[in-house]
Amino acid sequence: SVAYIEVFRDTPILIQLFLFYYVGPSFGVTLEATTVGIVGLGMYGGAYFAEIFRSGFEALPRGQVEAARLLGLSGAQILWNVKMRQMAVLVL
Repeated sequence: SVAYIEVFRDTPILIQLFLFYYVGPSFGVTLEATTVGIVGLGMYGGAYFAEIFRSGFEALPRGQVEAARLLGLSGAQILWNVKMRQMAVLVL
């Protein structure tokens, strides 16, 4: 996932779209221009959203998760009740 994020965030979107459209047929992937645009923009936006969510998770104080563990919450409960709710506020 790190390679995906780095490649799509570090190259210009126009270069990515050209590569999908013109280099794809040499690998046996022939797509129409509209399909290339939708898939390319989706992958480009997905890399940025993944980075936004990653930074949201990293911005949470560690004490919140430690306190949830001490209260006896399971991993899924910590993720849903502690991390996701606070991360959503930070990301927005």
